[in-house]
Amino acid sequence: MKNKNRKRVLYTLLSVQAVSLLGTRMTSVALGIWIYLKTGKAMDILLIPFFNELPSLLFGHVIGTFVDRQSRKQTIMCSDFAQAVCSLLLMLSIVTGRFSTKVLYSLVFFQGLFTAFQEPAADSAIAGLTEQEERRRVNSIKEITFPAAGVFAPVLAGALFLHIGIEGVIAVDLATFAFAAVIMSKLDMPKRMFLNDKAHKETSFIKALKEGMQFVRSHKPLLHLLIIMSVGNFLLNGPIEMVIPYLIERTGSTVQLSLALSVMSIATFASSTLLSCTGSRKKNTHLLAGAFSVSGTAMLFFGVAKNGHFLILTLFLMMLPLPVLNIVFKTLLQNNTPEAYQGRVFATAYQWAYGIAPVSFLVYGWLADHCFEKLSGYSEHGGFLTSMGIGKASGFGMFYIVSGFMIVILAFAVYKNTALKNIEASQEEV
Repeated sequence: MKNKNRKRVLYTLLSVQAVSLLGTRMTSVALGIWIYLKTGKAMDILLIPFFNELPSLLFGHVIGTFVDRQSRKQTIMCSDFAQAVCSLLLMLSIVTGRFSTKVLYSLVFFQGLFTAFQEPAADSAIAGLTEQEERRRVNSIKEITFPAAGVFAPVLAGALFLHIGIEGVIAVDLATFAFAAVIMSKLDMPKRMFLNDKAHKETSFIKALKEGMQFVRSHKPLLHLLIIMSVGNFLLNGPIEMVIPYLIERTGSTVQLSLALSVMSIATFASSTLLSCTGSRKKNTHLLAGAFSVSGTAMLFFGVAKNGHFLILTLFLMMLPLPVLNIVFKTLLQNNTPEAYQGRVFATAYQWAYGIAPVSFLVYGWLADHCFEKLSGYSEHGGFLTSMGIGKASGFGMFYIVSGFMIVILAFAVYKNTALKNIEASQEEV
């Protein structure tokens, strides 16, 4: 494929995924608001991303083996179609009055399952459409779509939610899926060379599955990277999902909450954009340690902040490095994984690094509805918690402080990890 055509396919793929993501984020925001207004329980909100991420945790390594044996284009298209069917069923359950949290969590689970197929397929396609030296910049451009959707999704979801309800927001989401399907069907993506390899085709599914897992285990720097990202995402995902109830308890203002949600997306948008415009001279591992350090320190201050402006500032600093973590992680994976193993290795890596998110949601959700309540009671009787405010906010704040402190420790561990430092040199061999 000529370089000019390769670029066109690459950026068309990124654009299509961005539009689809906007619709998905709008539905996510509207559902979060709708559910919390109905139940008032933090766990009900956290269970949505919990069930969405659960398939990756359970089946990631198996899914990656399927991805390596199928066309990347067909995998992405089938995944989009299946997710659209789930959104349609959710809308029908609401319209017909048969909606329940069980229905919601079941559909969210299946959407997460199909997303688990799509992510490694898309990232493998990006690796095949780029050279090693440009992957961090391209991954940065892809990462921009998440905060960009986060900036516009709350505004659009809020406006649509008021005028056409949750059903209308889901209908818009379906329209974005349809748009993505039409464009993808016309996209001329290159076929993977190894799909035509006879030995690859004759390899049994079980053997291919074992090969992918053995590759990860045999590469010590890669293994250390997955463990570090797993711990980091566990410490980050729960607190980030708790931002909405925490700010409601801390400020009591929906205006400040809306502003804070936009600031979160602006922060990640800014760092993604900055990284997409810079070169690749800075070592990826140094960026990883720095990102954890900044995010953890900001989380500490976010836990003690009372003033609305200081809360928003610390939230901005807490979110700023997060895209760097994802960009560096995916770039190191792409640079250190041979083409024939990418589906399996990427899916296994996401199973470890991102699949830990459901556990984080579950743990922090349980803590929110049980331990935070007890801590808020202690805050009314003086002591350290009193200095952090009265009520639930003091309990929330304590967990942000503990999590932030642990993330700072993790940043130090990344900086001192000798095996991880070798990953920059090992990518030259791939």
